[in-house]
Amino acid sequence: MVISKINVKGSPVTCLNSSSENRIKEITVKKKYRGKLVNSQTYHFAEKSEVAGESSVICENAVSEPIRSLQVEGNTVQDGEPTPSAPVEIMNASPLTVKVYGSNLTQVSESTSLNVSLRFVVEAGKAYTLSFEALGRGLGVNIYIQSGDRWFTDGTLQTISGGAYTGYFKRTFTPTQSGYVWINGYLYTDGSFTRYFNIRLNEGSADFGFEPYYEPQSVAIPSTLTLSDGSTLEMTFAKIDDSADRLVVDTVNKKVAYESRTKELVLKGTEVWSRTSGGLALFNIDPKGATTEYKGFCNYYIYDMWRKMERCVSLYGNALYVVDSNYDTTDTTSPERFNSWLADRYAEGNPMRVVYKIATPITTDITDTDLGKSLLSLCTYDGTTIVEASGEGPTSQLTVSYWKQI
Repeated sequence: MVISKINVKGSPVTCLNSSSENRIKEITVKKKYRGKLVNSQTYHFAEKSEVAGESSVICENAVSEPIRSLQVEGNTVQDGEPTPSAPVEIMNASPLTVKVYGSNLTQVSESTSLNVSLRFVVEAGKAYTLSFEALGRGLGVNIYIQSGDRWFTDGTLQTISGGAYTGYFKRTFTPTQSGYVWINGYLYTDGSFTRYFNIRLNEGSADFGFEPYYEPQSVAIPSTLTLSDGSTLEMTFAKIDDSADRLVVDTVNKKVAYESRTKELVLKGTEVWSRTSGGLALFNIDPKGATTEYKGFCNYYIYDMWRKMERCVSLYGNALYVVDSNYDTTDTTSPERFNSWLADRYAEGNPMRVVYKIATPITTDITDTDLGKSLLSLCTYDGTTIVEASGEGPTSQLTVSYWKQI
């Protein structure tokens, strides 16, 4: 809807809509007298707002519109110090799933049935808040948590019940195991009352009120994406210091891109190693240029920029250096023996990996892919909207820009 002109007290006034989107966000009213602008005022109905956080963010007082922008930054962690005999896995944030949902994980309203049975998937260690209100002669709610084939009940929520004619209950609980939550409710009347049963379950302990239930949106982001030209893009969502791979969704300009700031080197035992005073060296590891950094990751060796440790790796001048007393660089057989060890690790399915920062970030446009189209279709809801980017790896950083009611 675009308004071109309105008349205020007989004076011609031009109104400019700030956007071609479905909902008017603001209107600028310009008043002219004898062809000259004498007054201009902008009326806002919704304003731009931005929230950021780890894994998930809450967009409060949102309007039902496409998300203005979404940025997901990767993360990399390694739990412990690796050695050639005891490797430590490098864990990146990929693969991820972006989810958008309302504050109510469900809502049953104006129930005509005497019994309500609902099931939700829950995660161990996460807080959930159950709220319900009911009108009827008698009512009750039982909560059970199921994990696999074994049932167990949260003792603090085994039974919540109330009688008389109305009831309202709110309780926050944290499952000790991941699984399913079953909510079973019953309600009866003597026929002289209008009965209803509102149930709401949301994450966290905040009370968002009885907002409507909205169908969740979900987009899976794979580790490897096939592009429109048939090539593939590795989306590891790694991070070294302040350099993180990131996904950028810009719905205003209809663009989706993946920005690579790190790269992973997988060694197969076919590399050409040189014997140097600084250790075995693999030169020109990246045509884009690796950076000389104080920090990196390797699953078999500690990363040590200064190569002072007995066994370590580092990057310097676009070359990978490996220091290991078992492969003394004065021994002409060291490159061959090291490659043999690398080939064995590769054959076992656990090759040596090095994650490093690249000198120049690489931006890949993925707008035309199915993934890009799905990400551009994500919308906020009227009221509270929760946006989440989660996976089995370390937590990612999330930034969302959206339209907020004023």
